[in-house]
Amino acid sequence: MNPLRPVAFHAGILVLGGIAASFAWSKEKTPHAAQETNATVWSARPADIQRIVYESKGKKLTLESREEKKGERWFFGTVEHEVTPPPAVADGGTPAPPPPKVPPTIFASTTPATKLVESLAPLKAVRDLGKIADARATEFGFEKRDVNVTVTISGKERKLVVGGTAPGGTDTYVIDPSSNEAYVLKGDALRDLDQGENKLMEHDQHGFKETDTTAAKVVAGGKTRQLARGGPEGKKFWSDPTDKDKADETAGNWMQKIDRLRVSEYAPKAPDGLQIVVRVEYTGASGNIGFIEVVKTPAQASGEGQKSDYWIVTEHTHLYGKVYQSAGEQVEQDVGSVVK
Repeated sequence: MNPLRPVAFHAGILVLGGIAASFAWSKEKTPHAAQETNATVWSARPADIQRIVYESKGKKLTLESREEKKGERWFFGTVEHEVTPPPAVADGGTPAPPPPKVPPTIFASTTPATKLVESLAPLKAVRDLGKIADARATEFGFEKRDVNVTVTISGKERKLVVGGTAPGGTDTYVIDPSSNEAYVLKGDALRDLDQGENKLMEHDQHGFKETDTTAAKVVAGGKTRQLARGGPEGKKFWSDPTDKDKADETAGNWMQKIDRLRVSEYAPKAPDGLQIVVRVEYTGASGNIGFIEVVKTPAQASGEGQKSDYWIVTEHTHLYGKVYQSAGEQVEQDVGSVVK
């Protein structure tokens, strides 16, 4: 009998025991490697969400649901920035004047907000971590508790404290402060809230696609022009209703300029002194499907002389949004070639 065989056997057992102990210890101490369990943080329908507030250091984002008698639901967004006070001065020194208050950023959100609330109601977690003792708060990034999400669902507030990023970099730890129940959430919704001015601001003019339109009515300067969609599927063009087989290139090029108008910032109410430049009403297979109204405000002095600001409002944006000045000017300059 080989005298080394018992030694090798016991050595193998020792190694396997060490590996098992190491695995058990790491599993107990670091429950970060979450397996998909599809735990439910709260049950709700997207329509039940009335308000979302995301608070982080120096910033507060609020989304409030707005219901329309006709049309889709949308959210009124506000971002408030906290002004850092000037540093304290020594006795006898002259204190620095307080910094000017930063006005809140206002924006409308329809499609992005709809996707957001669908991800929050019901709110599913990648994993339920159970109750986390205060002594382990730093392990998950909960010690500061300076990032919070409060969601109002059917009149009841539900709050989560946002912690650190889970291993892998895509998921996030959160904890319910009322119960100390912690979860791992997919981080997409939280990242959208953190970058709300960019991620959640509505940039699309409409909820429908250009291919959904069958006709349009252009109204400008007291005159009206009807346009129709002609051409085969996949190659539709704008034409005169009397000759749908022939593309009206002038009208088509101008309609493309309308389609390219994009909002850079929103106003909480209609700008003062606005003048209507043009209104386009769209028709689809089911009838009227939307509109866009281009307006301008009185010319303001600039480095290039007197310039007007241009704004649009649609059935999808709900608020007046400023567009690039050059793009608005082109629409106004060329509308006379379409509506004669």
